[in-house]
Order: sequence, then structure tokens, then C-alpha cells
Amino acid sequence: QNHLYQQLQRIDPSAGEGFFYDIISTYMEGSQCVIAKLGYSRDHRPDLQQIVIALMVTPQGSPFYWKVLEGNTQDITTLPSLVNELKSRFGLTKCHLVFDRGMVSSDHLDLLEEQGFTYLSAMVSSKRLGVQ
Repeated sequence: QNHLYQQLQRIDPSAGEGFFYDIISTYMEGSQCVIAKLGYSRDHRPDLQQIVIALMVTPQGSPFYWKVLEGNTQDITTLPSLVNELKSRFGLTKCHLVFDRGMVSSDHLDLLEEQGFTYLSAMVSSKRLGVQ
């Protein structure tokens, strides 16, 4: 992943300015995968264990970051560790993230702003975020 990111920056120095981030899951037919768990099934197969994949791509569609997670990982729990990895692994101090409302919480938005990151997302109601 580090190599891919370096190559993307070599080709386009603006590659670190913004990213699309999302979560996907895929179900498993077997029973040998140690991180496969029952969880929210995007495939409408709640009867089967699954894994969750976090994926980040550039605006041009080039993937450079992915992480395979346990099948019961909730989308919202992935954002803080992603921010830490963007800073520590890729040396990002500023960037713009685009993600869906499944990642939004007031704590996460505060974290992004504290770290110098900006974001674009569909928002849940201010009532759900605890904002008056």
C-alpha cells in the first residue's frame, strides 16, 4: 500500500489531497476463515458469515488502501483508525475525505477537524448527533 501511494504521488502530486472511503462486505460459504463473523449483510445473506473490507480510492479511481476486517465490524468504528493510518503510514497532514453517513458521528467529525482533515458526507439529523 505504501508503494502504491508513492507511485500515485509520483504520477500525480495532488494524489494525497482527497479520497473516497467506503466499506463493503462479502459472505463466506465455508467455515475456516477466522475473521468471518455474522454481521450486517449488504448481500442480504444474514445466515452466512462474512468479512468486511475497508477501501480507499483516489478521485481518479485508483485504490491504494484496503483493510480486511471481521465480519461484524460496524462502518462507524473504522474511521478513527483510518485517520491514524493516513497520518502515520502515509504522512498526510491534510486531506479531504468523502464517505457515507454510516461513518458519521459528532466525535468523528471533531476528530477529522482536529487532525486538519476536511470531509464531505451525507449527514444524519442533528438530533441524532446530539447537536442542538
